[in-house]
Amino acid sequence: MSHSTEQVISDTSILCLPVELHHCIFDHLDAQTILLSIQQVCKQLLYPQLTSLTIGHCRLSIKDLEFLLPLTPSLVHLKLISDRFALDSIFDGNYWEQFISMKLPILNRFEFLFTYIDEKCKSCTGITSLILPFQTSFWLDTKHWYVTTDYILPQSKTRLYTTPNNVANNEERFATLTVSSTESIHRLLAHPRRYMPNDAEANTMTTLNLSNNEIEDNGARQLANALRDHQTLTILDLSNNKIGNDGAQYLYDVLRRNKALARLNLSYNQIGNNGAQYLDNALKKNKTLMILELRGNRDTYCEAISAAVQLRNDKKISSINLQSKDIDDNGIKFLTDALSDNETVIEVNLSKNGIGDKAAQYLADALQNNKTLTSLILGIIDEENGYRRRKCRREKTYDWEERYCDHRNQIGDKGAEYFANALEVNTMLSKLDLTCNRIGDIGTEYLANVLKKNTSLKTLILANQCKENRIGDIGAQHLADALQQNQTLIMLDVSGNQIGDNGAQYFADALQKNQTLITLDIELNEIGDNGIQYLNDAGRDNKTLMKLRLEDNLGSNCAVVSAVIQIRNDKTLTKLNLQSKNIDDNQLKYLADTLLGNETIVELDLSKNKIGDVGAQYLYDALKDNKTLMKLDLKRNTSPYCMAVAAAVQIRNDKKNSEIQLFLGYIGDNGTKLIADALCNNETITKLDLSANEIGDVGVQYLTDMLSNNKMITKLCLGSNRIGDTGAKYLADLLRINETITELNLSHNQIGDNGATQLFDSLQNNKTITRFELDENNTGYCTAVEVAIKIRNDKTLTEINLQHKNIEENAIKLLADELRTNKIITKLDFSLNQIGDTGAKHLADLIRNNTIISELDLSENGIGNIGVRYIADALRDNKTLIKLMLYNSDEETNLIDDIGVQYLVDALQNNTTLIKLDVYVNKSSYGKVFGATIGLRNDKKLTELNLSRGQIGDKEVQYLANALKNNQRLTKLDLSSNQIGDIGTQYLAEILKENKNITELNLVSNQIADIGAQQLALALKNNKTLKELSLGGNNISNELQHSLQLQDTRFSFLKNDDYDDSESDSDYFGYDS
Repeated sequence: MSHSTEQVISDTSILCLPVELHHCIFDHLDAQTILLSIQQVCKQLLYPQLTSLTIGHCRLSIKDLEFLLPLTPSLVHLKLISDRFALDSIFDGNYWEQFISMKLPILNRFEFLFTYIDEKCKSCTGITSLILPFQTSFWLDTKHWYVTTDYILPQSKTRLYTTPNNVANNEERFATLTVSSTESIHRLLAHPRRYMPNDAEANTMTTLNLSNNEIEDNGARQLANALRDHQTLTILDLSNNKIGNDGAQYLYDVLRRNKALARLNLSYNQIGNNGAQYLDNALKKNKTLMILELRGNRDTYCEAISAAVQLRNDKKISSINLQSKDIDDNGIKFLTDALSDNETVIEVNLSKNGIGDKAAQYLADALQNNKTLTSLILGIIDEENGYRRRKCRREKTYDWEERYCDHRNQIGDKGAEYFANALEVNTMLSKLDLTCNRIGDIGTEYLANVLKKNTSLKTLILANQCKENRIGDIGAQHLADALQQNQTLIMLDVSGNQIGDNGAQYFADALQKNQTLITLDIELNEIGDNGIQYLNDAGRDNKTLMKLRLEDNLGSNCAVVSAVIQIRNDKTLTKLNLQSKNIDDNQLKYLADTLLGNETIVELDLSKNKIGDVGAQYLYDALKDNKTLMKLDLKRNTSPYCMAVAAAVQIRNDKKNSEIQLFLGYIGDNGTKLIADALCNNETITKLDLSANEIGDVGVQYLTDMLSNNKMITKLCLGSNRIGDTGAKYLADLLRINETITELNLSHNQIGDNGATQLFDSLQNNKTITRFELDENNTGYCTAVEVAIKIRNDKTLTEINLQHKNIEENAIKLLADELRTNKIITKLDFSLNQIGDTGAKHLADLIRNNTIISELDLSENGIGNIGVRYIADALRDNKTLIKLMLYNSDEETNLIDDIGVQYLVDALQNNTTLIKLDVYVNKSSYGKVFGATIGLRNDKKLTELNLSRGQIGDKEVQYLANALKNNQRLTKLDLSSNQIGDIGTQYLAEILKENKNITELNLVSNQIADIGAQQLALALKNNKTLKELSLGGNNISNELQHSLQLQDTRFSFLKNDDYDDSESDSDYFGYDS
């Protein structure tokens, strides 16, 4: 269309319109602008030539439109887009039908999009009522204008538009309810990726998730209309949408008729009791909805109604768990109505809900009709609160009652009567749990009376009734009378009540006649020693009672009596836990007598009791012939003897066990005898660890007697005991004949030189020991024996480190003798011992012709000139030693002086293999320098030499200078912090004149004066290799320092404190100076 026939008006008046205009578009103009421009000419001007008009974003009221549109009687095409704040006549199809017929008779194309957003959800108009006026013959037959209306759920937005409509399609990403003028069927459209689990079409989808969309009540109303026509949807999630009672009412009619929906989630909305009742009424006849989720709403009915729906329709459900759902008496009514006719559920749990006698009546009525329910739980289960009750009993407080009162049910004596009446009729219920309610003696009587006749109830739990109305001796008498006649009940729990000795006597009398009860739980009552004795006597003849729970009563024998009855009657009992039951020796004797002949128990836990030596012996004697008990736990009792008993039983009976580890058992010699006796005929144990058990020489004798016949044990650990030389002799005698033990640990005992010698001699011909530990005994000789055995047997050993092991000359002789024939050990560290000159002689004899040992550390050993002479003589012929350490920092043991150093000098004149020699900090003034000269001569990789803090003076520098004359490798030399003066400096200057390798020379903090400095300056004139010469901290005048630095920038006069001397604390040998 040309410019002359079409114009978009956005900022001008209608006065500007050309007379030939055919199509006009008003876009983004408010009503006042349009009307003012029109009103100036409307009285005298019409636009019959205008055939097409579009008003986008129209804000004109209906009245204004009625004023505007008649000015264009020739319109053939009209397009209106408008967002409204109210559902006015612009949404009314009847209004438009009349208006167009009268004012726009030739209009043949009408397009519109009208939108209304109901932010407060006050409008009650549904999309059905909006679409009806557009279904007349005027719209469908005459004009062929088709209209659609929809409701966009997340936005509470209603739209009315002609189809097709490209603008309307922009909202397709939201979940939408829609209905067309061409059909009356509501459709639910959802964006597949967001709301549907797959890409199914909306009209065939089965699952729709509309959670968290703020649908509210109005959206629920629109959704309800759509669901009437939607018969494929089976799962619908409307959780967390602020739907209230009105929304629930809208869904009421749909749910009554819907035949497809199987799961509806309305959790976390705002549905109250009224809304919940709407849903319940709607679903009473619904047979398809299996799951209705209502948790997190505002009422106390929701959870019960959800369960009721499932009870009615889910034919596969067998149990309902409604624990802690805050269901009250009224809520229970919804549940029981459904429960009456249910034929699948066998268990209902309603514990921790606060329900009372009225609810009990509803449940009892349901039980009279129900034919399948076998278990009804109405109390806090004992596993959750038993510990708290016991703690309160021990602390003599009852704050548990107050803290947990709000979390339990409140069924009293009247409620018990209702249940009793129901049990007279019901023949299916086998378990009734009324834990933590308010049933006392009266209510117990009702239940006891029905037990005399009932033949279905097998479990009755009346534990932990509230303190205002607990079961006492009278209630116990009623129950005991019933037990004498009842032949069905197998479990009765009245724990946590106020039953005393009289009540216990009633139960004892009943147990003499009753032959069906398997478990009687009367823990946490007031039963004393007399009552415990009554029950114990009755249990002697009763053969059916397997569990009599008596813990935390007033009597002292509760745990043992309970255990004895269980051991006696329960032929399937394999594990028994009696941990922390305060069992003493007397009680244990009774238990031990019962264990005689038992053939079922494989695990028995008696740890953390008060068992002493006597009780442990009772138990050991009782179990002498026992062949089934595999694991006996006696840890943390009064006597350490218990640990030995437990180990002995395991050794005897557990045929699969190969190790016994009894570390820190403190069993002593007597306990060791038990273990030794048990091991005599054992054929499975190969490792025995008895470390830290206070075993002495007598205990070792028991073990060696056993081991002389035992052929299975290969590893024996006896470390950290009290074994002395006598015990070592017993072991030595054993090792001479034993051929199975491969590992023996005797470290950290009290063995001396004699015992160590016995052991060493015994192992001379032993071919089986591969690991032998004897260190940390009374003498260093023990450690030497251990290492000597290792040298002999370990063919992979290449290094020996015996630093600081209290080694003396006799130990060194032993080691040297073993090393003479060894061909693999290359490094020996004997530093920080006491080998002295004699030990040095033994080592000198070793290394004289040795071709294997390359490193030997004898530092800090009290070696003097004599010992050094032995070593020096040996070095004349040695060609393999490359490292020898004779360092000594202890002033009291600084025995090597210049004479000793001279022995080394003479011996090493022609040596070319030793590259590291350390004789520093002895009495010799040039020991360190001599060691350095050895390195300079023989070490082909030496490039840096640190001789700082070596007490080196002018004489020693002369010796060093002679060694440097022929050295072509050294690049850095550190002589800082010594005693070098001008004379020594002259020796160094002579070297610098000829040396072409040294790049750094450090002479900081010596005694060099101006003369020496000038000698160095003269030497540097011909030396172009040296890069830095450090002379700080000497006696050189400031004037000369300044002059020298001007002449040659290689001079530095920084003091030691100005240097980073992190590397100056050690010389090139790698030891601390």
